[in-house]
Amino acid sequence: MDGPARCCRGAEVRRQSGFSLIEVIMVLVITGIVGAITASFIQRPVASYFDAARRAALSDTADLALRRIGRELRTALPNSVRIAGAGSAIEFVPTVAAGRYAQVAAEPCFVGSGCTSLTMLGSLGAAANAYAGFGLVIFNYYNNSGGDCAAATLPSIYCDHNAAAVTASTTTSGQDRFSFAATRFYPANGSPNRRFQLVGGPVSFVCSGSVLRRYTGYPRQALQPTGFALGSSAVLATGISACSFSYQAGVLQRLGLVAARLALTSEGETVSLYEEIHVDNTP
Repeated sequence: MDGPARCCRGAEVRRQSGFSLIEVIMVLVITGIVGAITASFIQRPVASYFDAARRAALSDTADLALRRIGRELRTALPNSVRIAGAGSAIEFVPTVAAGRYAQVAAEPCFVGSGCTSLTMLGSLGAAANAYAGFGLVIFNYYNNSGGDCAAATLPSIYCDHNAAAVTASTTTSGQDRFSFAATRFYPANGSPNRRFQLVGGPVSFVCSGSVLRRYTGYPRQALQPTGFALGSSAVLATGISACSFSYQAGVLQRLGLVAARLALTSEGETVSLYEEIHVDNTP
């Protein structure tokens, strides 16, 4: 009796172990249904997250580029801003310092062959020769947007009517003195407010294709350039789908206005930003 009983109990144990094929298939089907239902609830929040991250990245890139342009344009030499390329390029000359000159010392600068130095009222507090290599400009009146340099009565830095390259700068008795090659400045009566500016080289922001670039290190030119064989460039933004600059000069006693529009596109998503920058046009 013990032998057959042991046989039967062993058979029962073997029948109760593992899963049948039908049970496995049912588990897989149910798991797939549950996974599909779960995915349908998760898909939209995940897609929304990536969409929001993409929009934030586009906005940050466009905002950073416009802030950089605005910060630099606020240092523009009065009446040096000009637009070319149907609004795709903007150029200006940045100022590094400014002051007022002594009238008696400056009078020879506006007659005959001009002068070789200019004395400032007060001091910028810089070390000797700190401004050597910069340009000294008096009464920049015209941005020469048409590229014509015929009239010195409309003095323009782009035509070298009113700019001299500083070769040395010194401080004596609380006054700065700037030396340069013999230069005659226009107009003949100088600046009504006896103002002058010290400037660096020109700067351009240009949208070409899907890229916004900043150009520096190229020479000043009568006609505003849109292509740059000389100088250096830096990429400010990529993925540009729309870009334009406009400029309202106003009058000499008021601020000019630069309007910049920038649109960036990625994976069918477009972000557009607009900024207005005021520039001082009082020479």
